[in-house]
Amino acid sequence: MNQLVKSCAIVLVSLSVATGLTSCDKNQVIDPLTPAAKPTDRESVMTDSQGQMRKQYQVKKIDGSDSQGNAHQIIFQYPREGGKVATVLRGSSQRFDYTYDNKTITATISKKNNSGIFQKQSVWTYKLDGSGRCYEAKYLNFSMDGQPGSYEPVLTYHYNGAGKLIAIKENGNDKVVLTYNAEGDLIKTVSEQDFETTFSYDKVGPYAGNLQSTGPGGQLWTGLVADNLPLNPWNLPYIDEFQPIFGKLRTHLPRRYQTRFIPTNTIGFDWSYGYILNEDNQIVESNRTTNQGLTMKDIYTYNVTQLNQGQQ
Repeated sequence: MNQLVKSCAIVLVSLSVATGLTSCDKNQVIDPLTPAAKPTDRESVMTDSQGQMRKQYQVKKIDGSDSQGNAHQIIFQYPREGGKVATVLRGSSQRFDYTYDNKTITATISKKNNSGIFQKQSVWTYKLDGSGRCYEAKYLNFSMDGQPGSYEPVLTYHYNGAGKLIAIKENGNDKVVLTYNAEGDLIKTVSEQDFETTFSYDKVGPYAGNLQSTGPGGQLWTGLVADNLPLNPWNLPYIDEFQPIFGKLRTHLPRRYQTRFIPTNTIGFDWSYGYILNEDNQIVESNRTTNQGLTMKDIYTYNVTQLNQGQQ
């Protein structure tokens, strides 16, 4: 995999898509008979127990730290509250700028150079179907002196009959293969046939220690944790973390995340997660422990809008 693509697509939040295709084969790029879930942008809508009061949560900021004293921050900028994200700042050195056209999203990824000026690293163009789901993407990388590369790969995104993304291909060859459980949660990805990522949603790993999840009022949360966080998993190649255009990749939050280099069967990351949820069961804090001996924390800040009954 291109090194820049790896750095942009598998970036850690902790240190932190052929139109009109019609086929009955469920593994074609788009199954026109299967409605896709409505994209949620970076927001989620919560309803109280009486179904009367609704709140719209839109991610505003993620503040993180680790046990070695490192701090990180992700800031989301919107042209208006409730609108589509315009810019995401990851720390002080990387930014993602988005523009929107008819069924097309363009993402420009930039990084500060030695002079402190943001310089383009890559430009991604996502093509969307009528439901807002990505079916094709192309990306162009730029050199350190700002010159565009000579090759612009084209990726196609393939979904099954349930609208789940199951493969990302280039020239018909698999780049990423995705597998789900019966709950609709992503449990495994294989990238380039040599890098495997697995997710567990009910058990933590051996390095978890006393890591727990708590719900409203600080009560111990022992079951699955619903994924009301409107972001894609950060650790998937060729999937934009901040654009909800690839279907719903999971319905719960993972309790364990593990990576493995297949040729040598070498474990890379092995992380366990615990969460703190607010009164709307929205994640406000994520804590994790790693096989590298680190503990990490992310704190989530939202724009919260009260919606009247019947308001979308």
